[in-house]
Amino acid sequence: METGCTGAPAAIPRADQRWWCTVGRAARLSGIPGDLIHGRLDLSAPLETAWDLAKAWPDARLHIIEDSGHTGSPTMAAAITHAIARFAQPDTDHP
Repeated sequence: METGCTGAPAAIPRADQRWWCTVGRAARLSGIPGDLIHGRLDLSAPLETAWDLAKAWPDARLHIIEDSGHTGSPTMAAAITHAIARFAQPDTDHP
């Protein structure tokens, strides 16, 4: 399967090359705000992946939910609700 991305080291497994390419293209999102909400206890998607994307996406904010895994928690639900409300506000710069 072709990843459609150049620059990923050949030693990286093909599935991980997709992630490498996604993070590598995140700079294209400059000027587009985003909130990344990630559970620290998520075993299927390690925090490192969200951290890498947050570093590569210039206008993203990473929210780490301490008590949540992949299936969420009340704290994560509140963070998602807050992010939706923040982006739903008209005429704001979404800092």
